[in-house]
Amino acid sequence: MAYINTTNFANDGKIGVDFTKTYASCSAGSTSFPPCMPGDRIRGSNASDWMFVRAESEISAYNLCGIAVYADSASTTPVPRAAPVTTTTIAPGGVAGVAPILGIAQTNIPSSYYGWIALEGSLLQVTAAASSNPKLPLFTTSTAGVVSSSTVSAGYIQGLTLLTSAASASAPNCMARAMGIITSNPV
Repeated sequence: MAYINTTNFANDGKIGVDFTKTYASCSAGSTSFPPCMPGDRIRGSNASDWMFVRAESEISAYNLCGIAVYADSASTTPVPRAAPVTTTTIAPGGVAGVAPILGIAQTNIPSSYYGWIALEGSLLQVTAAASSNPKLPLFTTSTAGVVSSSTVSAGYIQGLTLLTSAASASAPNCMARAMGIITSNPV
């Protein structure tokens, strides 16, 4: 029987990286300074790839998020910012912009905090609508951060596969590889 590690951890040699930890600030005056900078990417166990981002709104564990790089009125330095996506926000002209980077939060990240979003991995979890089935195309929904295997006309998520079913609204195991949104239905 093969051993499967069910915990994601950094394995690229970067000291102090904890994918479950969040940080209130990345400024030099912070009392809890992160071991990386916004936009840094770290390889992890279970064929995972992670990006350090700022949460633009509350992100719940296992939410599908869009990541876009931009500055705001508080900072003129562009940084990667993440927010849970919906079919409306991911559409061309939506708040998330056209073709943002997609990732899945594996821990809660409070609004305006910094934390890690998984861009790829073979042992992740994603929030799925009730009755979503494994190995079927997945789509964004009207609920922020939630995916569904129910066919819709837009918001097809390329590169994301559920490995188990979601009997009720839950966070089943999934596999993510080079995720992207295709705005029209490919099915």
